[in-house]
Amino acid sequence: MTNKDYIPQNTHDLLAVKRLKDLPFEVVREDIPKLLEWLQDAHWEVAEGIADYLVSHVNDITQELLVIFNTADGMRKYCVISILIPRSSID
Repeated sequence: MTNKDYIPQNTHDLLAVKRLKDLPFEVVREDIPKLLEWLQDAHWEVAEGIADYLVSHVNDITQELLVIFNTADGMRKYCVISILIPRSSID
């Protein structure tokens, strides 16, 4: 897919999140790292919607999550742990 209008352009881009929710996971799979960037701050409007979309795919994105957990970015780790992980059914 060349049109990646499901990736937010700013913290208020809820239209992109709406588009994301209509897509199958396989279509956005390669863009998971870009989508996870929007979970850096739980106060961003797009964070909640992206977390809602990704929650059912946590087991499929473990490598991308490990990249985050292996950084020194404590705020980003906290946001992923607080808005994504608790809602998932992790294997």
